[in-house]
Amino acid sequence: MSMDEINSLQTALLETYKEVVDLLPQILRACQLGITREISTFPYDFDRIESEFKLYQSLVQLLQGKWVVEVIYLVLHLKSSSFNDLKRHIPFIGSRILTDRLRFLEDKGIVKREIVAEHPIRVMYSLTEFGMGLISMVLPAFFYYIQNHPL
Repeated sequence: MSMDEINSLQTALLETYKEVVDLLPQILRACQLGITREISTFPYDFDRIESEFKLYQSLVQLLQGKWVVEVIYLVLHLKSSSFNDLKRHIPFIGSRILTDRLRFLEDKGIVKREIVAEHPIRVMYSLTEFGMGLISMVLPAFFYYIQNHPL
């Protein structure tokens, strides 16, 4: 993808999600207020800081797993997709790795696996309510990033 195409995509995404982008200053202020309150309420409580760090780290580790974001994003866009649909749209992922990622996301409650009783039997994957909520909550961070750090 050329830089012009990337810039065009960023502009289109920011316009498509205009309502979210417009709320970014409020979200940022609310988060900063929470951070300030947290720091002033629990100053130098390093046990608490360590515990909070582990919570933040668990989300980051979840999302940074190889192929995890790609699988989640594709399941989001395809709404309900078969293993082969996912495999076809993520060309460099191996079948075993895709199976592992789908099981991992299912265990985390992000993706649900549904067996469709037809002939032949099919297995379909879709986002759970939690998975959709997680993606929805990550979007503001994503848009804040692309607004302030253009590629």
